[in-house]
Amino acid sequence: MPSKRTLPRFLAYYREELPAFHAGFVVTLLVLSSLLNLGAFVLLLAARTTLDIVKCRERERMGWRETLGAVVQAGLLEYVLFTFLLLATIFLQESGVLFGGGVRAAAELLRGGVFFALKGVLLFRLLPVLLHPRSYIEECGVDMRRPFSSVEQSFLLALVTGLLLLGLSPAIVNGGWQKILQILRKQIVPWKL
Repeated sequence: MPSKRTLPRFLAYYREELPAFHAGFVVTLLVLSSLLNLGAFVLLLAARTTLDIVKCRERERMGWRETLGAVVQAGLLEYVLFTFLLLATIFLQESGVLFGGGVRAAAELLRGGVFFALKGVLLFRLLPVLLHPRSYIEECGVDMRRPFSSVEQSFLLALVTGLLLLGLSPAIVNGGWQKILQILRKQIVPWKL
């Protein structure tokens, strides 16, 4: 406990115990997730992946093959969420063009809800790691050399399925790769809110 009782010191020591702090954190995450586009999430994922590589190579002294497996394992849920965010961008963007009137409005509401949910969960998982990179690298957390659990294997299957759907999306979406690249180009620039 600090010797002087001031509000900043009190918050520094006891913020984790305050429900208002957690509520403020969640509200901040929701606002940020609604403002950020796919490009910002690419940067966040790249930063997280870089931290995982540093952690595996320098702290755990792993070779490149082990590092690749451990990095995929550590960020598996984030990669799955981002892949499904890409799929939602491509397919829900295209669905708004196919329908008219009330169906288009419903598709836009669905699209907004899906984006909001996926972005919120992804940001909730990434932000604490990126706000405290040194403690993330130094913490032991899970064993980086352990085999994939059954839950992680199902996430890996979801990731492979999502990547397969991304690869097949030109055949599904009218306009092929040109249309998909056009949709993604609008969403991927990080500084464009």
